[in-house]
Order: sequence, then C-alpha cells, then structure tokens
Amino acid sequence: MWAVSINLLLLGALLIMAFRVPRCMKYLKIKDLITRAADRYDPRSESVTDLKVWLAKLLKTNQIYDTSIDEIEVYRERGSIVIDANYAKRFPVSGYWTAS
Repeated sequence: MWAVSINLLLLGALLIMAFRVPRCMKYLKIKDLITRAADRYDPRSESVTDLKVWLAKLLKTNQIYDTSIDEIEVYRERGSIVIDANYAKRFPVSGYWTAS
C-alpha cells in the first residue's frame, strides 16, 4: 500500500513539474528580452514608441506567442521609462478548472 502511495506522489510531482517548467522557461526568456531592450534604449535619441517597436520585434523574432506587445505597457514616469510586462498564462487542466 505504501509503495502505491509513494508512486502516486512521485507521479503527481512529475506532472506538476511538467506543467510548471515550460512556463518558467518562457518567463525567463521574456524577462531577458525586456532587459535587453531596456539596456539598448537611449532616452536621448529614441522615443517610447521606438522602444515598444523594438520589443515587438524581439518578441516576434524569438517566437514568443504567450504575450503580445499590446499586453506590455511602456510609458514615462517622473523622467524614467517604465516597462510593465505583467501577464498570466492560463490553460485548461480539465473541464472547469484552469491552472495559472
């Protein structure tokens, strides 16, 4: 009986990791792209629109389809540029339940 319980516990842990790891990798990739765009941005010679266009190109060339440039906000606040890329990817697990 204990062997079955431990096997089910391990199977559950593997399923959780199978759902979580790809999303973590995608998060790290998006974070890296935004950091690259922010490091490249020069506020003296480029506008906020230029930064947003550069982010859109990075998302497209890196084949990021979980988020779009419309979900990323880029704006000026007190003399600095703010990039707000909060997003949540949800997918159906079964029937009525969704995992985030």
